Amino acid sequence: YTSKDAPHRAFLRQPKELLPGKDYEMYVDLGAYGIPRAVIEKRPFDIVKCSRDVESFVYSVHGFQMLYADTYMNKEEFEKMFDHEHYHKMKKRYDQDNGFPEVFDK
Repeated sequence: YTSKDAPHRAFLRQPKELLPGKDYEMYVDLGAYGIPRAVIEKRPFDIVKCSRDVESFVYSVHGFQMLYADTYMNKEEFEKMFDHEHYHKMKKRYDQDNGFPEVFDK
């Protein structure tokens, strides 16, 4: 719900059918496309540092990395962002020989 004076545009409408008394959360899938300005201007650009900064921010606001994108998290960070408690129980129960790759390794 963007005011006309906002420095950006958002095309969201007020939801019509929210149930009273419920807690709602909104997830936004943001993508960055194109060539970074620093690269165009032939200045140094560290994609790993930039991406890790974004991942750190997303984690700090209780968000989630979309897994179709590259991730630069290590396994420990990945398992903090995505709770693996149930995953590890099922892996131990049904894949004791490690016939399937870990989710992180995919």
